[in-house]
Amino acid sequence: MKDDHLTEHHLYPKARFPMYAHKEWNIKRVTRREHEAWHFLFGLQTPHEVFDLLVSGDFQLDAFDDRAMRAWVALFDHKGVLEAAEEVLYHWVPTKGPEDL
Repeated sequence: MKDDHLTEHHLYPKARFPMYAHKEWNIKRVTRREHEAWHFLFGLQTPHEVFDLLVSGDFQLDAFDDRAMRAWVALFDHKGVLEAAEEVLYHWVPTKGPEDL
């Protein structure tokens, strides 16, 4: 499978939120490379949780090994942590969610 093949990424991971697994607002089409990079870096965290982590001041990009840095670049290019947080907020957080149902 190619890295640019599109996959369905569940913004609220179906392992943690099975009730939202098939909701349209919960699915973001991303490349396989982006999908794998997200889960490598953030596991089963939601975009809201990732945003909170990135802006907390506890996230240490300079502590990344080569594999983690490749995953970071796959998601955020060479952006810094706060720029990446902004991208998560505007491009990964669902526009509708469980609170809207």
